[in-house]
Amino acid sequence: MSDLNQAKKAVKKAGKILRKNYNKNYGVERKAKHDLVTDIDLKAEKKIIKILKKTGHSIFGEETGKHDGDGKTWIVDPLDGTTNYVLNSPAFSSAVALIDEGDEILLSAVYIPFTDDLFYAKKDEGAYLNGEELNVSDTNQLEESLIVYCHGKKPEDSSKAVELYGKLKTKCKDLRQIGSASIEYCMVAQGTSEAFVFPGAPRYDAVPGMLILKEAGGKATTFGGSKWTLSSKTLIASNGKIHKQIIEKLKDL
Repeated sequence: MSDLNQAKKAVKKAGKILRKNYNKNYGVERKAKHDLVTDIDLKAEKKIIKILKKTGHSIFGEETGKHDGDGKTWIVDPLDGTTNYVLNSPAFSSAVALIDEGDEILLSAVYIPFTDDLFYAKKDEGAYLNGEELNVSDTNQLEESLIVYCHGKKPEDSSKAVELYGKLKTKCKDLRQIGSASIEYCMVAQGTSEAFVFPGAPRYDAVPGMLILKEAGGKATTFGGSKWTLSSKTLIASNGKIHKQIIEKLKDL
């Protein structure tokens, strides 16, 4: 089975676990003020790792850390939107991506259990939702754009989110926090949102949706407009048409 098919299988199997245990009794722990983990995160990650280990690649899981393999590495977020999950909100996903030794993203897959939507992409081969090719929107004016956002776990990330809310809310059509970075990326990739902004993006949140966005025709940079890398602290992921307008609003954050 190809790496991409293993990725799709892994997120769907994890999604099945998430859906089965939704609104049920399970353990919840607080890793940080804005960072929860449940027993279900761990069960889903265990299932993903079991499947992806068959590829021989290394694995970096949000909950279990690094698992040794060859030079390529799977980035695993078994439950992207844990707070939503705990609150019985269905806006959550399971996501994986494969990166090479130079941190280039080779493929990714995101699964949303409640809508049974499977997003996936392979470098230079396009992005897809349930087999249909994706394209970003053609909207080119900030005031006509729907923007979604997330923030990282640190206090300064929350502070930046408050600041960007003030800078963007009245300048765009609307500004929403969905609570699952992978879903927010995919909204931009399928053209239902024009941009996703993210201060303090950790790699397990930022990587899986990135290739889907880019293969759908989107663009990603830091708030300052420089190339986004795994060590970047801020992220703008957009349809490309309103990118400069967002940078102009956020470049000082």
